[in-house]
Amino acid sequence: MYKLDPARFAVAEPLLDRLTATHASIEAVASGVLDGDIWVDDPTRPRVALLCEGGDGYYLAGDVDHQPSYAALKRTIPHTAYLIPDRVEWGEVLADIWDNPYARLHRRKAFRHIRGMGNVARQLPDGFELALVDQTLLDRGVSIDIETITDHLESWTSPDLFLQHAIGYCVIHDGTVVSHCMADSVVGDRCELGVGTEEAYRGRGFGALVTRQTVARCLDRGIRRIGWHCHASNAASMRIAETNGLVEATTYVAFSSTFPAENVGDLPAEECLDWARHYAAASDDISWYAFHAAGSFALGGDLDRALVHLGRLVDGDWEGQPEWLESYWTFTALRGHPELPDIVARQSRKFGD
Repeated sequence: MYKLDPARFAVAEPLLDRLTATHASIEAVASGVLDGDIWVDDPTRPRVALLCEGGDGYYLAGDVDHQPSYAALKRTIPHTAYLIPDRVEWGEVLADIWDNPYARLHRRKAFRHIRGMGNVARQLPDGFELALVDQTLLDRGVSIDIETITDHLESWTSPDLFLQHAIGYCVIHDGTVVSHCMADSVVGDRCELGVGTEEAYRGRGFGALVTRQTVARCLDRGIRRIGWHCHASNAASMRIAETNGLVEATTYVAFSSTFPAENVGDLPAEECLDWARHYAAASDDISWYAFHAAGSFALGGDLDRALVHLGRLVDGDWEGQPEWLESYWTFTALRGHPELPDIVARQSRKFGD
């Protein structure tokens, strides 16, 4: 695959058109708003294109049957990629184009804004603050924790572009951003929204509130094509979208070896256990898959097997932070389990703690 100079990104645009219709991030990379790279199989008459955005997000488009590109794709797409193809048929040749035998198909949904917003209470409880994401907020970073905002900024090609185009709101409590909604991939009259709320603050309407404020400001700024993406399993995300005037536009596929859910209860127990068995087999080859196996077993209700895989993980060469074993959302059912503190302590000893 040939990595294109940004000045020649237009060579790949016809191949990426189908994906661009759903994903504003592709248009944002092509126009230089977001950091990203584009590869093609032939720099003059390409038949296959691969775009990377955000480090692990990869978009694949073109002629599925063009076998001369397979080996080059396999050298280019990293094992940890989150791969979104322009058509499901790429799944039939996945083993030929990607060195990740543990990736599986799952479905995602795209939403678009087409109407006004529902009523969302704007009154926050005492001690909570609604803040616009702007330079004033960034300047407050010396006194409050805005890491979720600054992490988002890193995907832009420069902080100035972020401040010029980005739109977002957040809720601050006790010196920390606890919920936020940010407009990303802002190109012309188009953007995509992302929302996140810290686990302890979910179910209180904060996500809907910051989304409503962000959508309203986008519309005030002349941004009319507002998009939203989420796992097909994420009912909470879909509710927030629909509350704020976004409706489902399409369902598409992605391939990844990461767990295709973001909240406890998104997937039924048996599906969680199916993923857990898949990860358990993968961990015999790549040890860190034991982390995902443990989380999936915990979500499926098999706490004993979850603890076995956590033990394998920490007794091996895994270098993850000990607190992840207590705070990561897939381990919710293990919190308070009498065996977990010992496992965390064994991981802590690797860091001399």
